[in-house]
Amino acid sequence: MDTLRKTQDTLRLQHDKALCELKEREEQIKAFQSELQQRNRDITGLRGELRGQEERGRAKEKEREELEETVDILRKELNKTELARKDASIRASSLELQKAQVEAKLQKKEDELNKHSSMIAMIHSLSSGKQKSDVNLSL
Repeated sequence: MDTLRKTQDTLRLQHDKALCELKEREEQIKAFQSELQQRNRDITGLRGELRGQEERGRAKEKEREELEETVDILRKELNKTELARKDASIRASSLELQKAQVEAKLQKKEDELNKHSSMIAMIHSLSSGKQKSDVNLSL
């Protein structure tokens, strides 16, 4: 009997010890489950944040593409404007050359007109002198 009691006491101690360990393990499991739930909530939140960032990234990418298209359009317009400016510059140079030629012709005509005016004045002067019989025909 004494041995049975000692065995029973030993078994009871082992049983109590096993119960304590079981409770500790259950508490650890609860803590791990709580931590797992918290991490799952964190992951869910991070996934939501990631989706939001992906949306913003897509929006920024679309905006960048639109800006690139705008830049391409502006470059084409700039090239057209530059070509128009060069064309206008060529035309202006051509017009300046024509102006210089016309001015030269005008100057030549004015010189001829002045020469003719001088000749007319001389003829007039000479014809006035004929009436006086004082003819000087040296030119």
